[in-house]
Amino acid sequence: MSAPTTFRERLYSFLDPSDGAGPAERLFNALLVTLILLTIAVTIAGTVPEVQREYGPVIRVFDYVCAFVFSLEYLGRLYVTPLRPGYDGSARSYLRYATSPLPLIDLLVLVSLLVPATTALASLRGLRLLKLLSLLKLGRYSDSLQLIGRVISQRAGRAGWPGS
Repeated sequence: MSAPTTFRERLYSFLDPSDGAGPAERLFNALLVTLILLTIAVTIAGTVPEVQREYGPVIRVFDYVCAFVFSLEYLGRLYVTPLRPGYDGSARSYLRYATSPLPLIDLLVLVSLLVPATTALASLRGLRLLKLLSLLKLGRYSDSLQLIGRVISQRAGRAGWPGS
């Protein structure tokens, strides 16, 4: 791809970790990794009844702030879908990207951050565990984890696993 000229191209270049990230991209990725790790720590701490009682409102605000940041990233990644190899600007292409593994994980994490812990739905233990899925988001920001993912994907394809 030549030098990005449109907003969509610049955003794609900014969000794509494989293009030799500059200082702004590294800072943004560091922010996201920090928020992911903090989300996990807060989620674990929030399972302690005393912590939940005392810091519940602060935890909710933190969850909403994280959800806002992760939503912006998710929407940005969805917006640049037509620039991704193998995708075009059709509704089917957007849906195909949105239902691929990493964007689905992103969406599940967002839902888990937005559902208050006091609702009947959030009282299900599984919803708390959805926040731990944000660990899988770290793969997007780590070259080593991306390599492991590619190796697993290639091995799965050779083994004839479903979906390969």
